[in-house]
Amino acid sequence: MFKSASDTFATPSSPARLGRWVTGGAVGLLGLWVVMGSWFITPPGYSGVVTRAGSVQDTIYDEGLHLKLPIIDSAHAVNTQTLTFQGKGIDAGTRDLQSVTAEVAVVYSVDKPDVKEVYRNYRDVETLQARALQPVIEEAFKAAASQHTAEQLITQRQSVRDKLLASIRTGLQPHFVTVKDMNITNFSFSKGFAQAVEAKVTAEQQAKKAEHDLARIKTEGEQRVATAKAEAEAIRAQAEAINKQGGAEYVQLKWIDKWDGKLPTTQLGGSTTALMQLPK
Repeated sequence: MFKSASDTFATPSSPARLGRWVTGGAVGLLGLWVVMGSWFITPPGYSGVVTRAGSVQDTIYDEGLHLKLPIIDSAHAVNTQTLTFQGKGIDAGTRDLQSVTAEVAVVYSVDKPDVKEVYRNYRDVETLQARALQPVIEEAFKAAASQHTAEQLITQRQSVRDKLLASIRTGLQPHFVTVKDMNITNFSFSKGFAQAVEAKVTAEQQAKKAEHDLARIKTEGEQRVATAKAEAEAIRAQAEAINKQGGAEYVQLKWIDKWDGKLPTTQLGGSTTALMQLPK
């Protein structure tokens, strides 16, 4: 008898062989998954923490390659670089009831020993910024603005900045944040206040100009008085000198000294000869 092709391949050993292949493949995949799950990499600028069955472990990992238990351990990276958070659109009221809006830039970092607490409470820095930095910065600025007038916020900006920095540092200490620096990047006041400031500056400039003009007029008047006094003194001195020299006779003598010897060509009345009265 001849066997068909189906009889040839449908041997009792075929299902067992297929099962071994499936089992071997599954074991291989499981082994690869276990190997791949036994290590993790902490990137530069980050610190790593491991949670075991949901519990944060004590060890904090530097950047690089590290081992962990597969399946039950999970690795997480927390940013420990120096970062800048821009607090925008912070509205507040000043002591003189003016509205002010500001932007506050805070330079901060998460220290390595605090990585576990930051991950436990916030998971990542984005959540930390939203839930801690923004509220603390807003509260600190509102408190600082309420203690100063709108003009003081401008004229005493460095003092306001120092007080605000100290307040933000204190407020962020419970949130495991180290504040390194802070800057108020923008002040924006109401339109009415801006117009009032402009009017005040214009008035001060006009007052200074008027003061300058008054001083100039006073100086010019004093100069004219001094000039007139000098001229009067010169005339007085000249008249006194003439009187000492004989009065009218002295004047006539001085005229003769300057005469060039020529008679006038213009006749006076009916006379044809110019007469001179010589001193006796």
